[in-house]
Amino acid sequence: MNRQSLVNCIRTAALAALAAIPGLSCSFSVSVPAIPASGGYVYVSVNTQPGCAWELSRTGSFLSYYSGRIGSGPGTVILYAQPDYGNARTATVGVSAPSSSCGLGTRSCVVNFSPYYASATTAVQY
Repeated sequence: MNRQSLVNCIRTAALAALAAIPGLSCSFSVSVPAIPASGGYVYVSVNTQPGCAWELSRTGSFLSYYSGRIGSGPGTVILYAQPDYGNARTATVGVSAPSSSCGLGTRSCVVNFSPYYASATTAVQY
């Protein structure tokens, strides 16, 4: 395992631990602006309470992650949209919350991200 993979694994486990704090209730919403046909950077806002962990996911092969997609509390994820002057296209951006599964006496901890708690669909403008 390389250093970056280890750091990402530790971050994900820490976010899952935050989500497991009793009494911490999290709700999520996500907002995505319309994307121009020329493409460019897309700033996605994730709204939740401080301490609530999340992971952003997206559909649409024309979108790629420009910034990190895992966070805690309110935040922004930057996506990059490829330009396209052909047919209209849409994408869905969703937010999931982590849950962890750790067994006693084992060296591994599995962190799963639940199905979407919030999602938004955006369309390319022409």
